[in-house]
Amino acid sequence: MNSLLNQLLKIAIVHGIEKAISDLGRYTEGMSGSFEFIALLEGIRLETEMQVFEGMRLVPIPGTISEIPNYLSGFSILGLTPHFFLENALLIIDSSVSPVFRKPLPEPSQREFQIEITGSTFPNFKVDDFYRTFCQVLSLVCNYAFRIPLRWRNLAEDELFNLGTPRVCGIVVEGYFAAPVPFRDGGYGIRETQINEAKRLYHILVNSTSNIGKDLQIPIERWIKSKTFSNPVDKMIDLRTAFEAIYLTDRDGNSELSFQLRLRASWYLGEDKAHRKELMENFKKIYKWGSKSVHTGRLHNKTTQQEIVEFTEKAQDLCRDSILKILEDGKLPDWNDLILG
Repeated sequence: MNSLLNQLLKIAIVHGIEKAISDLGRYTEGMSGSFEFIALLEGIRLETEMQVFEGMRLVPIPGTISEIPNYLSGFSILGLTPHFFLENALLIIDSSVSPVFRKPLPEPSQREFQIEITGSTFPNFKVDDFYRTFCQVLSLVCNYAFRIPLRWRNLAEDELFNLGTPRVCGIVVEGYFAAPVPFRDGGYGIRETQINEAKRLYHILVNSTSNIGKDLQIPIERWIKSKTFSNPVDKMIDLRTAFEAIYLTDRDGNSELSFQLRLRASWYLGEDKAHRKELMENFKKIYKWGSKSVHTGRLHNKTTQQEIVEFTEKAQDLCRDSILKILEDGKLPDWNDLILG
């Protein structure tokens, strides 16, 4: 704004105040300004840029500091060195806002700026909702927890007022963000087929006529948390919460919850009698381990570390299978109809 005022003062000094005011009104009325929503995606490795939707793209961050893009140079204010961004990826949304400036009007609804995504139609687009949902479906497709520790807006050089170099603004730091740390495990390489599958699931979540998006929020968020934490106790607590949010949403009291959960899950996921019996045992163990984690903060003393790792991964896979099956079905099943046939 200071740069803009300087420009207007120059015009006013040379041509007069009326000229400066008319120029400002003439150049800004009905005009849009371009900018980018940018989110740092932790854990994605890319060789080349990939389109997500039209106007939205995944961009690899180069592996050397000398190649760091201009729009990452403003993060020294957070104490972040360029090393923090190396070999991650950016989700960039090419956007425009109109009008560039807006006069105060009596109707509150008329004061809002209109945000549009270049080339794509997203009714009532809310960037935070998009980030959350897209990361969820991409995590489900890849069986890997993707997170956005930072997001911001990038303003390119303003052609209208020529206000200077690119800059970042509106920086949002997520709650789990801490000091810069290296990749958890070297990252995950994304394929185009996985992007396409994530787009398909995204449309199911946001366009379904049922409440599937709302119904699956807790299971998806808890499954992702279980993939993020390293402590197996935390993993099991999150997984038990996720399974209860899927299979026990209509529970009546607290009687026989363990039996009800494993019965419903085995019928829903089981392919035949033998498979259902196996699932019954697995879900009995999941509920037992989850209860142990909640009430004691630890797992069974006689369980080896290898057994804990293997069974926790199996529980995560069963949770993911449950979520994906519900997404494909488009709604939660009627549990009575399912069990009674």
